[in-house]
Amino acid sequence: MKTEYEYILEVFKTGSFSKAAQNLFITQPALSIAIKKIEKDIHMPLFDRSHKPLTLTPAGKIFITNILQMKELENNLTRSIQDLDNLESGELRLAGTQYLNSHVIPAAIDQYIAAHPKVSLSLLEENSGKLNDLLKYGLVDMVLHCGEYDSSKYRGIPFFRDHLFLAVPRKYISAPPLLEKSYCAEELLKDDFLTNPKPKVPLEYFSNVPFLLLTNTNNLRVRALAICHENQFTPNIRFQAEQLETAYYLAAHGLGATFISDVMIREHHFPNLVFYPIDSPVAVRIYHAVIHKHSYLSRHMETFIDLARKTWKGKSNYCIDD
Repeated sequence: MKTEYEYILEVFKTGSFSKAAQNLFITQPALSIAIKKIEKDIHMPLFDRSHKPLTLTPAGKIFITNILQMKELENNLTRSIQDLDNLESGELRLAGTQYLNSHVIPAAIDQYIAAHPKVSLSLLEENSGKLNDLLKYGLVDMVLHCGEYDSSKYRGIPFFRDHLFLAVPRKYISAPPLLEKSYCAEELLKDDFLTNPKPKVPLEYFSNVPFLLLTNTNNLRVRALAICHENQFTPNIRFQAEQLETAYYLAAHGLGATFISDVMIREHHFPNLVFYPIDSPVAVRIYHAVIHKHSYLSRHMETFIDLARKTWKGKSNYCIDD
């Protein structure tokens, strides 16, 4: 893609000439001159400089729409050509959350690299609320998450599911019946909540317990608030964490209750926490490999998705078949 178009796109993404220049490794005056030259050629400004951050003019919106389309066409061309080489070259650019990158796909990454050592595989990490922007701007080939996406622009291929539990420090449970209906980590490891279920506990019993939630841009926060709303209470939020792992460890130190994936419970168990299943469709998270709706689904992409599924094959709680 033409360098000038890359400049326009970076200014749009950052909303600032100075930040864009830093990211592009050029001086701000050089960037301003390049943008002004385009504006002079079309006799219209691309950015409204009276706003901070910068906003697009009508001409700027047309430019950005077409630049993104050109970028995706270039990516599709690259993927199509790479497929001719039978996975012996090329690249695969992925992005996911810290939880997914750390707990769900490492085995698939390891197997992919071992099977296709000549393919350059890169992995970015971002919180769930920002992942779709990486795809939008053509910075990655696929994003992996359980959040929402615009189905008119993107398509998702499901490959994994997990389940949310409420983790509560024992010190907050004074009523013996509540404790009797909880599960310890060892019981969850044996899938007792499926094979030998205990009576469900309405979560409003924990409305006075301090909660540890994720920040606003995380999909799990949206789910947590929806679950609390279904149980007719507003959580008393003590701390907000950027990462699920942080909230879990804070809960393990008795600082409050949090919503946690059963995958993490299996990997890290703490004796001072007990767990309660959540009777809500919101508590089942389906993870998708999300790509542009009209993207060419390359063999690199298909192979990785297949490996990610096979990693969890035979584990019915998590596995999603084709």
